[in-house]
Amino acid sequence: MAQAGNGSMQAAFLLKPETIAIREAPRPRPGLGEVLIRVRAVGICGSDMHLYDTGRIGSVVLQEPHIPGHEMSGEIAAVGEGVTSLAVGQRVVLEPGLACGDCPVCRSGRYNLCGAVKFLGVPPYHGCMAEYIVAPAQWVYPLPEALSFADGAVVEPLVVGLQAAAQGGVGPGSRVAIFGAGMIGLVALEAALARGAAHIWVVDVVERRLGLAKELGAAVVNARHEDVVQELRRQTGGGPDVIIEATGAAPAITAALKAAAKGATFVAVGFIEQPTIALDYTAIVRAGIRIETVFRYANQFPLALDLAVRRRDRLARLVSDRLPFAETADAFAVAHARQEGTIKVMVEFP
Repeated sequence: MAQAGNGSMQAAFLLKPETIAIREAPRPRPGLGEVLIRVRAVGICGSDMHLYDTGRIGSVVLQEPHIPGHEMSGEIAAVGEGVTSLAVGQRVVLEPGLACGDCPVCRSGRYNLCGAVKFLGVPPYHGCMAEYIVAPAQWVYPLPEALSFADGAVVEPLVVGLQAAAQGGVGPGSRVAIFGAGMIGLVALEAALARGAAHIWVVDVVERRLGLAKELGAAVVNARHEDVVQELRRQTGGGPDVIIEATGAAPAITAALKAAAKGATFVAVGFIEQPTIALDYTAIVRAGIRIETVFRYANQFPLALDLAVRRRDRLARLVSDRLPFAETADAFAVAHARQEGTIKVMVEFP
């Protein structure tokens, strides 16, 4: 278990909705089987923004000053007793869902569903927007030399895209529709391409994001100006085989299910604000649509690191804004503003 060290560090705390402040905090010290990581880059995720915007994410409520962030890269600053797989100075990325490893779902390989998981950045567990963090070595992976620290911080969202494509059964010949051209939608595009999808459509309402999706190899549908169901059915010749829903918007979910081909797989990735929405259950059953839900990920990080090396330049285009750690409050304000060109806001440490 991590212990407080003798020194201090700087960390960015979410004090209340829309209020970030950098404060001094105890510098942790690695315990048995743990490593101390000097943080070098952290991406701001949609879950961070839920906390920032509303003070909650799902049933989790912000109750005290909290360090956000879980998309990170850094370098090993110290190793605890028993750690032999990593060395001081080694560049690394972190899988932030620290599962117990002992429960039935962990033993089945679906450790993302562990009921005792400690997911960094989700209260009550502090995240990575700090100069140093401690983590169990088993969840830390070497960062390939070909990747920068900023590249490394993009690996975690790429993992979500890979999980979605895998659960959707995307493969050669698949006709895939991705709803949402934000970060998760665009990494899902990369994952679908890597798995050999024959045709991919991306649906959004922001023209600049759709333009990037088109440049990255997708056909696009602007839901603000086009009938999504009609267009997808026409362009795909009956509907997509796989739908990856990455918006969490009720109208998008409804349209996606209506557009799906018979026997299609619908993959729910985006978190919806309201707990319930109205769906045509009979139509879903009659169409034989299989519904998959993506809650985090499992066993995808090694694959994501390999893919990140091969698609480094493409993934780098998804980082729209870079700000230094000293300007973390401004970085969250940029993400909060949700400008058309904003996709991934990256905080970089000295």
